[in-house]
Amino acid sequence: MAAIFDKYMELMQYLHSAHIGRTYQEICAHLEVSDSTSRKMIRALKDYFEIPDDEFSETGEKRFRILGIRWRLRDFEQDIHVLGLAAELFRKEGQIEQSVRLRALQNQMTGTLKPNEQIRIAPDLELLGQEEGWAMRPGPRSELNADRLTELRQALLGRKKLKVNYKRRRDNVVETVIIEPHGILFGVRNYLVAFANGETAKMPRLFVIANLEAIQVLNEHFETRSGFDFKDYVAKSFGVWHGDGNFDVVWRFPQISAVDVMNYHFHPTEKKVSLPDGRVEVQFTADGLHEMAFHLFTWEDPSTGRSVEIVKPEKLRDTYRQMLHHALESLDRARSL
Repeated sequence: MAAIFDKYMELMQYLHSAHIGRTYQEICAHLEVSDSTSRKMIRALKDYFEIPDDEFSETGEKRFRILGIRWRLRDFEQDIHVLGLAAELFRKEGQIEQSVRLRALQNQMTGTLKPNEQIRIAPDLELLGQEEGWAMRPGPRSELNADRLTELRQALLGRKKLKVNYKRRRDNVVETVIIEPHGILFGVRNYLVAFANGETAKMPRLFVIANLEAIQVLNEHFETRSGFDFKDYVAKSFGVWHGDGNFDVVWRFPQISAVDVMNYHFHPTEKKVSLPDGRVEVQFTADGLHEMAFHLFTWEDPSTGRSVEIVKPEKLRDTYRQMLHHALESLDRARSL
């Protein structure tokens, strides 16, 4: 995604700097893309910019240049504001590189306006910024170092092995491992999805990116693991963690929670059924029992009787029961001190 973004930014600057326009051939050579790609990019930019097709009689070639914005100014204000909101969300989530890129695009768009138009929309943008924002979400926050992310992406794109020092979360022991990266998961914590070199495990390990040290991209290539599909891996998970197996999950929520449940997104494979007594049944297929159990705690409300019935799988009921047991043990220990 970042590479595509860079190409479009480069094309916008390239077209904006040309007084007589650029031909498809020049665009291909400058961006190092194919003819079909250059045509596709021009079509995409025409949705947002005024790009005339100027033909020159001596060659008959079409030349393209950016003259101005097609959007109405009011719509443009909102687009600039939304880019700012997205940049702020990335910043809050620790995605600093993405935040910087979106801010650059926001400034690029603002810079295409005439000075008097920039002055005219400034109060509106300030007002929108005061009235909209992102709610604070509790949880760990780890900023992604841009250089570190670049190294990981280079390894992913080149299918190259990585040698890293990794500080394990469970005991803080640093281990030196050679791994084969297969993807990056962005979330509350950011993870590198990778297989350990030489191991035959069917499921990858999750490495907290903030705990990776001394990253070295090796000049050794690897083949993507047979049978492993990263998009499928992400789609089947509930949260981040895998390893329990794929389960058919059925939860039943009381009538008092029905409206909230119908407006809540649990999983890409979810199916919701309104039962005759007003309860709502949620069905989906996923991995990650511990994260499911943690999530179910958020629906418990003794004051209103809101609770969740775990219909299946049985293993999730066992996991939930065990977590409750551990919580009670911890509470009893605190009382005895």
